Amino acid sequence: MSHRIYLFNLPNEAYRPTEDGVPEYTELPQAGSVHMMEWKYEFPFFLHPLFAGRPYLGAASHNQVGGIYGNATEGILALIRLYDFIDAHAEVLTDDPAAFRVNKENIYDFLTTKMRYDSFHLYTADVFSMNDIPHEEQGAELLEQIQHTNAAIEAAIEANDPLLLNECPDVQHNFYGFTSFRQYFSTGVYGYGWDVITSDYYEPGRDSGQERFTENGLTGLKIAGKIIVPAEYDDVYEFPDNEKFTVVIRDGKAGYVNTEGQPVTGLIYDMAYSTLNSWAVVKVNDQFYVLQAGAPLPAAGYDDISILSESPQRYIAGRNGRYGVINAAGTLLLPFDFDADMRPEYFTDSPVFNARHLDTGMRHYYTPEFTRIGNDDVDAVAWGGTYQGNAIFYFIRWKPKLQYGLYTAEGKELLPMVYDKLESILFDTMIVRQGNLNGIFSVSKGWLVPLSPVGIELTESYACIITQDGKEGMYIWDYPLIPPVYDTILREYTWHNTNSWDAIAIQGDTAFAISQDASIKQLTSADIAKEISSDTRYRYSDTSLAILTRLAGEDIPGDLLYEKGFEAFEAKDYEQAIRLYKKAAAKGDAGSMNDLGYIYETIGGYVDAMAAFDWYDRGVKAGSPHAANGLGNCYQYGTGTSPDIRKALELYQQAASQHVPYAHYNLAMLYYEGVKVPKDHQLALKHFLYASNLGVDCYNYAGILFEAKEDYKNAVDAYRKGIKNKDSFCAFNLARLYETGEGVKPDARKALSHYMKAMEFGMEDAVLELRRMYRYNEEVKDETKALQYEQQAREAGLDIPV
Repeated sequence: MSHRIYLFNLPNEAYRPTEDGVPEYTELPQAGSVHMMEWKYEFPFFLHPLFAGRPYLGAASHNQVGGIYGNATEGILALIRLYDFIDAHAEVLTDDPAAFRVNKENIYDFLTTKMRYDSFHLYTADVFSMNDIPHEEQGAELLEQIQHTNAAIEAAIEANDPLLLNECPDVQHNFYGFTSFRQYFSTGVYGYGWDVITSDYYEPGRDSGQERFTENGLTGLKIAGKIIVPAEYDDVYEFPDNEKFTVVIRDGKAGYVNTEGQPVTGLIYDMAYSTLNSWAVVKVNDQFYVLQAGAPLPAAGYDDISILSESPQRYIAGRNGRYGVINAAGTLLLPFDFDADMRPEYFTDSPVFNARHLDTGMRHYYTPEFTRIGNDDVDAVAWGGTYQGNAIFYFIRWKPKLQYGLYTAEGKELLPMVYDKLESILFDTMIVRQGNLNGIFSVSKGWLVPLSPVGIELTESYACIITQDGKEGMYIWDYPLIPPVYDTILREYTWHNTNSWDAIAIQGDTAFAISQDASIKQLTSADIAKEISSDTRYRYSDTSLAILTRLAGEDIPGDLLYEKGFEAFEAKDYEQAIRLYKKAAAKGDAGSMNDLGYIYETIGGYVDAMAAFDWYDRGVKAGSPHAANGLGNCYQYGTGTSPDIRKALELYQQAASQHVPYAHYNLAMLYYEGVKVPKDHQLALKHFLYASNLGVDCYNYAGILFEAKEDYKNAVDAYRKGIKNKDSFCAFNLARLYETGEGVKPDARKALSHYMKAMEFGMEDAVLELRRMYRYNEEVKDETKALQYEQQAREAGLDIPV
């Protein structure tokens, strides 16, 4: 039969895998599960949040690995979060907001009242069996795709940007030709998710009152407590909704009974399936048949049968490895010339069927009546939009070059198949490309932008940027064209909770907001500053942010003013830095307050102890950890205030707790030197190591303190790290350890090498150690070199030891 994916709600959290691996799961518990979805080939991506609840790969029913499980409560909350987000942007994300909202409420009611168990299970073995790839590999791939989809959905919700839903993997890559979430989600067959999630809704005993029972080891069926089918069978299926017949099985043979419990056939079939509109698929002697339940076998059967579509009711039938399509009455709608992989594609409420021709290898496309769409000159058919409620299609030819045309399902030409590319905008409107010419065409309105040497860039599902002669304009679906008069239109749109958006257009030194309804408003510098606040700045690229920052002038947010002030500071333009820092500080920027304190504390010509103390104090109150370090300096040295070592320590510790490197250094020096605080080399070592790891090079002090503890191994490590930063003291001390053999193997040549590094890094006294080693060390004694370094020491004015 047909290949489908199934969704169940069942009790399975107890089977969630632990570190020991995946638990076994051998059979779906029919009496303890809710059948939800039966959908052909796919698990629609907008339902993926149902598996946001810590999903995992487990054993499917019949113990085939590849099933996917997730926590039901977490999944329901995640799906509600997505649907609430879609509701907030329904005008953007749905074709029919009213219909969506009805279906949303149906889904909410279904999930909150009918889901009785703690897990969702996606049963995929039927579809996975279509190829030879191990089920576990296919399951892992599907699980990864579900996780990527949920990440894209969460990113869109967090950013409050509905168009980020277009980044979902199934929107980016699908064989339907959809290019947006809206197109996919609004396809009629899905019913905005409602028709999918309840496509196989079944609970044992729900509404129908059906209950299987056993007597003497055999099974029967009760309805509303009344025995309808006596306990005479090995198995009895429940009656499908709105069906008059069900399957009974005994001793490996199957038949049908009616709702009165009367057999309508004997137990004559090797296999029988539940009826659909009273039509049954049965198997006898390796042949499949479609018949009315109770009717005799047709004269001829098929090697294989599967359901292609329930509405209209169509079957894929196979003979001798070749497949065609029949209706329930057995009428051949498509000859036996095709591969078994046929599928419906739901571009609107009615499907389009496609099948690969075995002789030509070409994929054919058909209406529900199996009238071919296109011909052998058409290599592919893709959805092109809708016109007057009916689908329109792109006909595509691949050779001798790629060409597109636009046609109705009946083959009526709307645009000839001569264009390089057609791209849907919305409904019956599309971009047309041919060479260096581009245009916008509407089936209902004709050419909105004639084919001409203009650039057209689709930026939203219904908006395009038009570029001509270096200027840009905009086309928004169903609104008049905004002519290309702007220097640039920024591609980052601002979405509002009212389902509207704005794009910013730049003309010289002026910015304009172009709204979703094509209205245009000039922006003030304050308006622009709001656009680039710290909460919304993430929307813009570096290029766009630079443009908006320039146009906002000094109305920009405090942190951006700080960046301008820092640029001036780096350029040593201190007057400009102070001016910009003060404007940023007035907007509450704590970093600017700290830098003002630093200027007034240290920069020649600007030193003002009282001002330094004041700005550091403001910075601390505004939350700057660096200002806490600066204020600690003031209290330690009495800059702008009376010295107070207790307050200095408190402020250094506050800054150090927020990873300010110089705060660690200042604490380390206080404890190392023991001035005004008790000497504590253990605390000093701790803060020297923190400071060094954060970028303030004090590995030499750490090495000395490690040596004091006779921890030579860590002393050597510290000195080596300092040498990487060209610390001459670390090089000198490591040379000394190579001489004495403490923490390292004695090596006179390595000692010489490190004394030379110390000289290279700027320690002149190291030349005396080189003179000493070349004169007195037996391993490297060399009087010529000793004299050479002695002369070098004299020229440097150093005292030569006797």
